[in-house]
Amino acid sequence: MKAFVKSGLGMFGYILVSLAASAADEAVPATEVVPIEIEDIIYGDPNAPVEVIEYASFTCPHCAHFSVEMMPYLKENFISTGKVKLVFRNFIRDRLDMAVATTVRCTDNKELTKELVEAYFAEQSDWATAENQAAAITSIAYLHGISLAKVNECMADGAMMQGLVKKMKEGHDTYDISSVPAIIINGTKVAFKDYDDLKEKITLATGGN
Repeated sequence: MKAFVKSGLGMFGYILVSLAASAADEAVPATEVVPIEIEDIIYGDPNAPVEVIEYASFTCPHCAHFSVEMMPYLKENFISTGKVKLVFRNFIRDRLDMAVATTVRCTDNKELTKELVEAYFAEQSDWATAENQAAAITSIAYLHGISLAKVNECMADGAMMQGLVKKMKEGHDTYDISSVPAIIINGTKVAFKDYDDLKEKITLATGGN
């Protein structure tokens, strides 16, 4: 069910080298940029008794399936009732994934950020296979009210890219993540065979309600 991703420090080094290559026209090397702190994208009441963390990648088909098929169920049955808060965190797999991850954070409007997350997952098969992937990614943001200049600025934001990699490494080191989507329930990474299995685990965490 899950998409395998390379784990270990080698992966993070590879991503940093890739980011440096994509920021080659900058005067300061990407490795010297001070990373910004990346805020979690939170669905639901921040004080909900059960915390579900999802580590996901925008280029992961299973993560897209989770967003399209599982998130509506979670919103209706757990998040909207105040039982669960879902924390979305990026787990960057490649440069295309990074381009989308920086684009969804091109706004201070948290609700718009969530809309963009869901839009990119819902339309993953279109932009990920487009002949001009950058244009396809930019087009989605533009349709949600973000200017082309702003998207280009975000895609070239070395501090944001470094922050996303730093956040991903923290998740990897804390929870030993080797595949996505990875789910953490109240601090414990859980394995699940399918989405029905995950629903049962979340239901159990909420006390069976």
